[in-house]
Amino acid sequence: MKKINLLYLLAILAIISGLLLYYLPDMTSGHNAESNNTSQTFKEKTIVHDFGTTELKKAPKRIVILDNLYGEILDPLDITPVGATTGRADSQEFSTLFKKQYKDAKVVSVGWQGNPDLDKIAELKPDLILMTGEQED
Repeated sequence: MKKINLLYLLAILAIISGLLLYYLPDMTSGHNAESNNTSQTFKEKTIVHDFGTTELKKAPKRIVILDNLYGEILDPLDITPVGATTGRADSQEFSTLFKKQYKDAKVVSVGWQGNPDLDKIAELKPDLILMTGEQED
């Protein structure tokens, strides 16, 4: 059962990673991804990717990032994820670039980006998980 959940989550991670650039412009500004203004109109989208298609019916509000690259993309948009990975395996701290911001926003560490804690990610119930192509395994 746990293996099926892991495979399911990994497939979802791979699918969603390709979606970032497509619909980020539809997300509203707001310091925390959960505090986005819901009055903005979001247009439903169908994304075609290596694993098939994914339909986006609403803008994501709970985002987990599995690489600091996405923190650098989201930061200028005033979007703070609900969960993020650390840059080093031997540390529970976020990158120096985001350390204070993530602490103030109570962003949850989901482990090292080379081996994220899938159970912790699932507990956060993200609408969107952003990862790099190298993390598909």
